[in-house]
Amino acid sequence: MVNSIKPGMLVFVDTAPFIYFLEHNSEYHATMVLFFNHAYDHGIQMITSALTLTEICTKPYQLGKPTLAAKYREYFTNSELLVLREVDGQIADEAARIRAKHKLRTPDSIQLATANIVGADVILTNDLAWQGKAKGKVIPLNTL
Repeated sequence: MVNSIKPGMLVFVDTAPFIYFLEHNSEYHATMVLFFNHAYDHGIQMITSALTLTEICTKPYQLGKPTLAAKYREYFTNSELLVLREVDGQIADEAARIRAKHKLRTPDSIQLATANIVGADVILTNDLAWQGKAKGKVIPLNTL
């Protein structure tokens, strides 16, 4: 399935895939390495919401590891092919529309709104509830 993500496509990556990659999750780390290698080898643009950075850095701060949070922040703000999209008024409004229509939690609505606003072709997530709620094709990690 990773080969179905072609150069020129814009891929929105949800928080969980990054956590699996950065924390070496036993079930999904290899899948994420495969995906990121494919993306970098083919110049595939990836985007995520600034909310992802909030979610990623929470655990390091809880564990008293601000240096790890800084490392994650560096990764998200200085990556060649990854754009960290701020939550602006347009995304907030789209998130409210999604939340009202699909009764999703605010964080999920913000992620989907970001994917919609930027025009993501593909959304990489492990949240099966996102199927049919976004403009892009939702790809669960277990099918990658």
